[in-house]
Order: sequence, then C-alpha cells, then structure tokens
Amino acid sequence: MRLEATQEGVAIVTINRPKRRNALNSLAVEGLTEVFETLQGASGVRVVFLRGAEGHFCAGADLTEMQSALPDWTEADFRAAGESFAALLRAIEETPALTVALCEGAARGAGVGLAAACDITLATAQATFGFPEVRLGLAPALSASPVARAVGWREARALFVTGQTIDAAYAARVGLVREVLADAADLDRAMDRLIDWVMTSAPQAAAETKQMLREAEDRDEATKDQLARRGAALRAGAEAREGVAAFLERRKPAWRG
Repeated sequence: MRLEATQEGVAIVTINRPKRRNALNSLAVEGLTEVFETLQGASGVRVVFLRGAEGHFCAGADLTEMQSALPDWTEADFRAAGESFAALLRAIEETPALTVALCEGAARGAGVGLAAACDITLATAQATFGFPEVRLGLAPALSASPVARAVGWREARALFVTGQTIDAAYAARVGLVREVLADAADLDRAMDRLIDWVMTSAPQAAAETKQMLREAEDRDEATKDQLARRGAALRAGAEAREGVAAFLERRKPAWRG
C-alpha cells in the first residue's frame, strides 16, 4: 500500500499491486485495514481518496493465493479471511473523513465492495465493474451489503447472480458511481473540485453527519455474520476449487449438479 498525505488534510491511499491488477491478497487486506484505522485517528484529515496503481482499481481477491490455500485451508480458515476483509470494509465505512473511490480500468468482486464502502465513487468512462464470483463457484458475500446499499437489492441480485460486467455509464445509472469522467486527467480535475467542496464544510459537522447516517443504517451484525459463514463454506467447497482452477488454467469449469 502507498499512503500520501498533504498538510491541507488530503490523503491518497493507493493499492500498489499493478502486476496483479491490484488484486487483494491477505497482506494487502491487512495493509489497507491498518491504513484506514490509522486515518480514523489522524487529526486534520478531511478527505481520503482510494485508488489502484497503474490504470486498474482492484481486480478483487487474488485467486492465485486462494488456489494455493484451497488444498490445506478449512472452512474456519476461509471464515477468518472473510472476517479480515469485513474488518477492512468496516474501517473504510467508519473513517470520519469523506472517503472517495477513484475507479479506472477493472473493478471486480471485492474491489467493487471497496468502492461501494466509500462515501463517493468516481470513475473514468473506461472503467468496468463486475462480480465474477458465481462463475468461480463463489459468492460475493461480504461485498453484498455495501453494494446493495448503493444499487438496491434487486439490482444487486442481478449483478451477483449473472456475473455480468457493466460499464461506468451503467454503474452510474444504478447508483454505484456518482460521476463518470472522460479520462484519468479529468478524474484528477474532479478530485480537485471535490477537495475544494470538502474544505468549505465544517470538519466536526461533516464527521458528525457521517456518524449519524451510519447509525441510521441497518447494522444487523447477525446477518453479516451469517453471510460470512456461508461465503466461507462456498470458498472451502468443490465448486470453488474447480472454478478457481478453471479460471487460472483459462478453461471452462466443469460444473456438476
């Protein structure tokens, strides 16, 4: 991870795994969580931008790491990994400063979950979003809540169950993206405009407003725990082994049943 901060209260967090299209392995999840937990207690931070290095936002979970873990990990191991990602989403959502995802290139699965956990998502016209999990024998269990809050449960079901890839324009129509920009240069200009707006608001009032809205949202922890358990069960199952192997071997999966 890379963290840049200015004296004016602007922080930029970059997922820095460009050779993997910024896919999340366990170290990346831990690093991002630490960064956002640190930013929660940092005085003077007004806005936090989250982006990926070198033209892609985040390709989701690192399937290479997952494939290597499949033979040895139990359902409990996968549940622990899921809890780590849940802690990352929680750290983003509980950051007092305004959080903004800057999406270029690919945003998939857990990467879309990161964007949806932020207060605002901006995207270039070339950005694409999708949930390929069902094609891999998995489910986007932990990303379900932030994504469904953004697009509504009906649209979330369509995106999750079909595994459809959507462009930035469609993502904006359904509420996943707030604004679509022409290119990376236009995205940077939008950042500057947003910084100007944030700096005109009262810091304590802005933070308290975010806190009140979080408290007003449905925070059913029992439901989240159940989603984590079911997601871990799928990751530990035969379909996940076949789906991940087929993806990495560039072949069609042989589903049974």
